[in-house]
Amino acid sequence: MRRESYVTSTTIAELERTLSPRDRALVTTLDDLRVATTEQLRRLHFANLSETAAARQAAKVLQRLHAAGVL
Repeated sequence: MRRESYVTSTTIAELERTLSPRDRALVTTLDDLRVATTEQLRRLHFANLSETAAARQAAKVLQRLHAAGVL
């Protein structure tokens, strides 16, 4: 079982500094919808890329946000 770590104001400030506008938009979308597939998020936030590149980028960004504890 994964133990949740304590989130400090310093951690939040660091995350705010490192999140890109697209990262923030993804988080906002998930906050609004609560649940979305990677495909839905790809179509919403990676539409400016080719389908192949968008699929890779979406997976990579979502994995990074999850690893950082944002998602």
